[in-house]
Amino acid sequence: MTEDKLTPEQHGQVLRFFFERRGQGKFRREVDSAAEIPGQDPFDIVLSGKKLPDKGILVSAKVAKGFEAVVQVYEYDNLRGVTIEDSRPKYDQVRMYVAFDSKGQSRELALAYENPNYFFKTRPPYDRMSPTSYIGYGFDSLDIHNLSDGGRLLIQKKAGKTGYLLTSFDRFERDTEPDNPTREVLRLFNVGDVNGVAGAVEAVMVKLVGVNQQDAELISSQVKAKLEGGK
Repeated sequence: MTEDKLTPEQHGQVLRFFFERRGQGKFRREVDSAAEIPGQDPFDIVLSGKKLPDKGILVSAKVAKGFEAVVQVYEYDNLRGVTIEDSRPKYDQVRMYVAFDSKGQSRELALAYENPNYFFKTRPPYDRMSPTSYIGYGFDSLDIHNLSDGGRLLIQKKAGKTGYLLTSFDRFERDTEPDNPTREVLRLFNVGDVNGVAGAVEAVMVKLVGVNQQDAELISSQVKAKLEGGK
């Protein structure tokens, strides 16, 4: 579709996408692109021919390095299947499809770190354009914490129970290169290892997003509180 055939709404979406990307580059902090994040790497486990545990916790983070991030925590109790699409060496991509089928205890927790310079603060997260700013919730479903750096933590009021869920994760080797603006992280923890999960989220915020330690600790404490409560 050419630009002159775009609807006004589509024009607005293109502009918002442009301004989000522009902000990510203009206000980016210096971070360690290749920083290690605590936890097991599910990709390494499956690619080595082993299986993921039937019960566990997955932490998935999508990061605009030095600017913002969204994190999804999947606490699952019945792993139904895992499929790997390994496009290497032709393409730098490994995709993992994971299916959960809850027995009643699986939960999901979504959160986002919003940069102080984010351009569309009044837009609800479900109406944001970047994978590193979008989570599928409105402000009324979120707790909002103002951080010391002027940014905000947007986090679900409580971890929500899930039924059947099929989702996918990607890994790119180029993500660890300094000139690549984004990085995806996936880590696995044992059932009940809430401290491990909180530590991984804190490490993502400090090492990959550039959040100060005080704010990162507030974020990780909120993750821990949400996962420990409401069961």
